[in-house]
Amino acid sequence: MRRAGEILSAVMDEYLFKRVQTQKQLSSSWVQIAAHERIAAIVDHSRIVELDLSILLIEADHPAWIQLLQAKQHQVLKSFQDTFPELSITGIAFRLSRPRHAPQALKADPPKEESRPEAVEAVSNVYERLTVKDEDFIESLKRLEKSYRKKAASYSEYKI
Repeated sequence: MRRAGEILSAVMDEYLFKRVQTQKQLSSSWVQIAAHERIAAIVDHSRIVELDLSILLIEADHPAWIQLLQAKQHQVLKSFQDTFPELSITGIAFRLSRPRHAPQALKADPPKEESRPEAVEAVSNVYERLTVKDEDFIESLKRLEKSYRKKAASYSEYKI
């Protein structure tokens, strides 16, 4: 006689196996369906993520690809429904994927002040030309400038 754990394990293994097989079938059919709907280029920029509660989730790597998918949503849904009638797919949802690696613009180090000696010299001349001679005030200005440069450099890192 088999134990309840063995039976449950066998049922779960079969369930997970069927789920993995379904995912593989959906993913492999994505190439044919995209070609049939005349959006074959999208295959390199999107993927089938999952089928949950009869909703097919497709992930794309750029909002423009999602926009194209939304324009073709009814045709793509119909193709999946015709190809997999047993899955009872009732809708499609889209989401933007996270980048797998940061773009080069994000990886670049911000320019260091030392690499721009003319800018550093110009700023130091500004402090020398001040008519105010209060050292505490000048130090506060220097800290403010340093803070500003640090923030400006961090913002410029994210420009694409």
